[in-house]
Amino acid sequence: MKTPGNSQDYFPLVQALRGFAALCVVVTHALLEAGVTGSRSALSGSPTMGEVGVDIFFVISGFIMVVVSKDAFGQKGAFWSFLKKRIARVVPLYWLLSLLLIAIILLAPALVENPDVDFVYWLKSLLFVPVEHPGGDGIRPVLVVGWTLQFEMFFYGLFAIMLLLPRRRALPLLLILLVGIMVLGMIFEPESNVLRFFSNPLLLEFAAGVVIGWMFVSGVRLPASMTLISIVLSLGLIVAGWQASHFVDMSRVVYFGIPAAILVAGLTLADGVQTRNISLYWMKLGSSSYALYLSHVFVIAALGTMMGWYPLWRDLWYIAGMFIVISVAISCFTGWWLHDLVERRINKGAAKLLEKAFPTSHHPAPKVGAVSSVLKMN
Repeated sequence: MKTPGNSQDYFPLVQALRGFAALCVVVTHALLEAGVTGSRSALSGSPTMGEVGVDIFFVISGFIMVVVSKDAFGQKGAFWSFLKKRIARVVPLYWLLSLLLIAIILLAPALVENPDVDFVYWLKSLLFVPVEHPGGDGIRPVLVVGWTLQFEMFFYGLFAIMLLLPRRRALPLLLILLVGIMVLGMIFEPESNVLRFFSNPLLLEFAAGVVIGWMFVSGVRLPASMTLISIVLSLGLIVAGWQASHFVDMSRVVYFGIPAAILVAGLTLADGVQTRNISLYWMKLGSSSYALYLSHVFVIAALGTMMGWYPLWRDLWYIAGMFIVISVAISCFTGWWLHDLVERRINKGAAKLLEKAFPTSHHPAPKVGAVSSVLKMN
């Protein structure tokens, strides 16, 4: 891993925040497997507090895309350059682990909770198309955590189109589109899975990230004290919103999205945040957060299956507690290993294949910054 520097566009706290967000999701799923919290849908029902990690990811995504592309708006070839980088970053590991799960369904269906064989469903899952699970388990891809990537890829598509315009026109239009799509969805309540999914209010979290990124590239800065204030305020709002959501029917964007936006703003716009020293553990966790996020479901499910020899283990708090700690630790180790030995290599291979298929020489472009230049992921 590269040594942190003092680049204006380097955010060690955001890198650590990515690790924290992934860890929140892992702990949440470990708690669910241990039976400490009830099962629920990611997009509906009573919330689990650790799910705020997803909302943090969405806000960070909006912020980072603006920052890494700040000089590419309106430049020839920026559209293709951006898409190639995003595809090479997101698709390889997602496809690898999705195909692994499909292989398990075909070869050892007893290990999977809903082992429905549906090739059309699998294909749509791989292509990030929102689709109803054949077993009636809601709208989700075969790799269940991939529902967040469907939002990410939709946002990337909109963002890539905006790169065809100058920044002063692109960012306002992008915000209008994100808010407008959500409003239209609320008004017309489409029956189509695709339209209903992609008009979810969660789009506002990407919009919040875009606003924060826009403020950053425009030179807006907050007092240094806002870092600590944003952390305390956002954590307080997360807990309060989580509690209130059990009694008041309100959008997830309110009780998780707003605190996530406050947190990201405080960790990016406050003076001096780029030079803060962060623990190597959190930096490493941030680097491997994508691999951790996608792979932890395999680890937790496997450990849960192994614990099946003693059906009453969830009723014994000390065994359930040990399961949570061990599953989180093994998930983190697996994520680190997968990132270092697999993800980085297949991403480089995918980038080379995309460059060969769609060479830059056909559409010369200024360099669209890689996320690694902002978060030091390698």
